[in-house]
Amino acid sequence: MIRTVGYFLGGAVIGWLVIGALCYAKWEVAGLYCALTTGAICIIPTSLSLMLALWSRERTASEQLSAIMGGMALRIGMVLGLGLTIFLAFPYFKEAGREYAYWGSLLFFYLFTLGWETFLLARPKKDAQPVASNGAGE
Repeated sequence: MIRTVGYFLGGAVIGWLVIGALCYAKWEVAGLYCALTTGAICIIPTSLSLMLALWSRERTASEQLSAIMGGMALRIGMVLGLGLTIFLAFPYFKEAGREYAYWGSLLFFYLFTLGWETFLLARPKKDAQPVASNGAGE
């Protein structure tokens, strides 16, 4: 579990740097501030969602479903809630053109962290054994 969370955080930081560089190239320093803010908004709830999904791996199917659905609601709710709260609380992000940098970087970073989390959860375990066939198709 710790290794997977470490992979997630490492990949998220690399994605954060790439998105930050793109925002800096488009909107200069304002874009970089927006990318730094939205990166933090997305990394925290996605990390919690990932840990919840990893915790549920050896549980019953109903607990796994509850963990996945709860993680999804946590991620969407926290990102949207924090994103909107920060946007409305700080007038810096509402100034000319910065709202595009803010919401654009939030969207890209959310999709990136969602994809990275999904990739890490979907990869097979090293100790998993292949399913034996019954010989009917051979």
